[in-house]
Amino acid sequence: MQAKLDTGADTSSLHTTAIEHFERDGKPWVTLDVIGRDGRSVRIERPVVRNARVRSALGAGQVRPTVLLGICVGTVYGITEVTLADRSRLSVPLLVGRRFLESHLLLVDSTKRELNEPNCQEMPAP
Repeated sequence: MQAKLDTGADTSSLHTTAIEHFERDGKPWVTLDVIGRDGRSVRIERPVVRNARVRSALGAGQVRPTVLLGICVGTVYGITEVTLADRSRLSVPLLVGRRFLESHLLLVDSTKRELNEPNCQEMPAP
């Protein structure tokens, strides 16, 4: 999935429009559909770790469910908090925020684009 590395965003954000909220064992969960570059859709279920108050790229304040998801950038894999949002008006479906970048000591060169494909060997479930 194409992603943008964003040092200005604290938390990562993933595009989805089909979020279903439900409870499991008395705790809030979500089901979401994620669509890859090839158009295939994957349904994911995750517990909600918090509801984040964020300002969208368009300037509007929102409350978004936040889940833990695994992200692979190049050969670096990590589990991080990801807010779920409708990013259909934005250029990429996944924004990788500062928490992930800092926790894995990744450097960002804003003059470069599409440097590498995901190549993580072992990706444990979050």
